[in-house]
Amino acid sequence: DDNTSEKVENLLHFFKKAEINSDICTAASSLKKKYKNILHSIGLVDLLIASTCIVNKFVLVTKNVKHYKQIPDIEIYEEK
Repeated sequence: DDNTSEKVENLLHFFKKAEINSDICTAASSLKKKYKNILHSIGLVDLLIASTCIVNKFVLVTKNVKHYKQIPDIEIYEEK
């Protein structure tokens, strides 16, 4: 409903946004090559998200930590 959409829009203002650029694509390619033995189950979108966080020094906030925990170079926020 409209109320939910408005709440989501308000929440998104607290987060940083980044455009996918050549640095991020290069980082994604490097991640795939560097960790090819452990990243066989991670998809392109997840690689791009991880690379965006790494390149921009963002902390990843997600409930889907399964794939990202495989990447030593990324900082993940986890609720305690």
